[in-house]
Amino acid sequence: MNVQLQTANGQKFQAYTHGPDTKLAPGVIIYNVKVSIRNSGGLTFYVLDAYELAADTAGQAA
Repeated sequence: MNVQLQTANGQKFQAYTHGPDTKLAPGVIIYNVKVSIRNSGGLTFYVLDAYELAADTAGQAA
């Protein structure tokens, strides 16, 4: 699964997850995000390794 993330300063980037994740949806705010940079076949990409959901936004995206 591929998600678009936005940093606190507004920078956007794409990251892959480790598989389907039904908790992630447009507008959901996450924090304590851990993203790793991977390289494969000459390509560099980001992987969303861990995160926590902000309690007040989890139901808004559903």
